Amino acid sequence: MKKYKINEIFESWQGEGFHIGKKVIFIRLAGCNLDCWFCDTNHELYEEYTLEEIFKAIKIYKNYSIVITGGEPFKQDITELVWKLHLSGYEVAIETNGTYEIPEKVFKIAWITCSPKGNWIIKKCDELKIVNDNLKSLKAYENIIAEYRYLMPMEYNGKFNYEQTHKLLLKEGETTWRAGIQLHKILNLK
Repeated sequence: MKKYKINEIFESWQGEGFHIGKKVIFIRLAGCNLDCWFCDTNHELYEEYTLEEIFKAIKIYKNYSIVITGGEPFKQDITELVWKLHLSGYEVAIETNGTYEIPEKVFKIAWITCSPKGNWIIKKCDELKIVNDNLKSLKAYENIIAEYRYLMPMEYNGKFNYEQTHKLLLKEGETTWRAGIQLHKILNLK
């Protein structure tokens, strides 16, 4: 029986992007192919869950909006999980770093949010979210097709680089980029 490496399952508010402020259930998968210095997840901690155990864990919330995040969700084969959630009436969003191919079968039914890092290969997503690690330009992301594009200030030891982010958006943002925030960081939410 297939098992998924799960870091945690919890309910909270989506803290960024198009669905900011929406109450969701996060299924945080363990493992990532990158080692970003600003990552807030311990990828070594996980429990293995079957599909049945995942459904048992999420049923307690009485919420039908799911965000599958990580680490990197596509490091595991999540196709069956996404489809079972979809067929059970859940609205599924997936947050990826863009370094894995997204199965077309998943792309058709899930909201795909990409926050490209490393050598990303993704070419299309529903939403592009960039955390501004003191970027000088947004040109590197212009070939990714996305209906929504957000540039968000990065938090360094409790302070955000709002001014630098604001200047970059005014300089290069045209009308395709929107200013974003990380509400969960500002409000100190999980």
